[in-house]
Amino acid sequence: MLPDNEPAKESKTATNPANDQAGTSSDGNSSNPTEQESGDMAEVDGGNVNNDEDSDSDADTEVGAPQDAADSSEEMDTDLDSDSDSDMSAVEESEVETTEAREAIPVALPEELAELMAGREDATDDDDVVQAILRAREKHREHPPTIEIEDGVASLSLHPEQQLIAIGTFTGDVAIYEYSNENCELKNTHELHMKAIRDIQFNKDGKCLVSSSKDKSILVTDLETGKLKNAWDEAHSSPVNTLYILDENRFVSGCEEGYVKLWDTRQKEPIFSTQVMVDIVNAIISTSDNKHIAVACGGVISTIYTNAARKGFVQSEEYEHDFTCLGTIRSDRKLIAGSAKGTMYVFNWGEIGLHTEQTAGFKQPMCSLLAVSDSCVVSGWEDGKIRANHFFPHQNLGVVGQHSFSVECLDISNDGKIVASAAAAGGHVKFWNIKYLEEMEIFCKRQKKKKYKAENNLPSSKVRNAADFFTDML
Repeated sequence: MLPDNEPAKESKTATNPANDQAGTSSDGNSSNPTEQESGDMAEVDGGNVNNDEDSDSDADTEVGAPQDAADSSEEMDTDLDSDSDSDMSAVEESEVETTEAREAIPVALPEELAELMAGREDATDDDDVVQAILRAREKHREHPPTIEIEDGVASLSLHPEQQLIAIGTFTGDVAIYEYSNENCELKNTHELHMKAIRDIQFNKDGKCLVSSSKDKSILVTDLETGKLKNAWDEAHSSPVNTLYILDENRFVSGCEEGYVKLWDTRQKEPIFSTQVMVDIVNAIISTSDNKHIAVACGGVISTIYTNAARKGFVQSEEYEHDFTCLGTIRSDRKLIAGSAKGTMYVFNWGEIGLHTEQTAGFKQPMCSLLAVSDSCVVSGWEDGKIRANHFFPHQNLGVVGQHSFSVECLDISNDGKIVASAAAAGGHVKFWNIKYLEEMEIFCKRQKKKKYKAENNLPSSKVRNAADFFTDML
């Protein structure tokens, strides 16, 4: 079968005789002076007519030689064209074979590309891309899909018993989603605050939502009906930045002016109020017995008793950089504090004056911290990465996942297998399956010689390590 551009080649070959004629005419013109010279010499010498005939025969001989050369050149051009035609046909046949071979290779598309290409209008059922997308969709997912929020994600909280997630937005609304490995379904939306939500938490039994906002208010909302059960319009004199749930009725709040208040949903007034420092309260945490709480405010950490009869608090040394997040490990005997410097400090609970140990950071602010086991913590950083660390022995395990902006929100599911995260400027919530951390934790506890690189991408990460490029070929 001839290629489509074959007629063009024939037209190109048809132009060669014209070139040959042009070459012959030029040769003939070059032979005319020879005839004139021979004629003139015959007239001058008075020779007979045979000289003219001899000159004519000589001229014919001279003209005939270029004609033979033109014929041979035409044959060479024809041979070259035929050779080029055969070469082009061979190249095109090889290209067709290569294309068929490429089409025969199965295409493995990532989940995001499959979701992006799902809306193609020009796709058909026979399209290889569509078939690859369908195959990617059928692939088993180990974590829920990403949730897109148009109004942005300001805070999030996972239900303590059910597979529900509450997402607070920058417009003051709260969206309730039911999540699974297959999809995430919107169950309800509550319009609660006038301004952006700063923090949102489920209470211990999961029946109510406690939310704080930039409008200085704190609201307690029934999860099923969406009705307000309690409302404090002026809970603080400044925006309420953080919340911590103690039990079904009590919770603690902290504002941008350094005040910490203990609330009971059965009362209108707070149980107590105290100012730790004239700085923003970034994090609040407590132990399982809820006897006293730890507060990160500016560059100090303070412990406050939750019993109103025992007023006062113990404060640590003031550090040069702010503490941004808190977490507890080792059966609540150790307090982990993340800083704006990127260093994690370890305190003994009850001995908060000065840290006992510290881990090397990444020279950038740590934005959030979440204890996922008794020895492992997951932290969100300003560069958009979520990293895992093991304590006792201290070791950086690697990168759990990535965002485009700083990770401000982290929470863990009731079964301890899924971590939800959200970036400060991103409008989506991502989920990460961290079940593999249990095996890595066992290796660390046994003090194996295996060491994990700080920037090593863990199985939940969507970015692969350069060293894993050839693993599929084994």
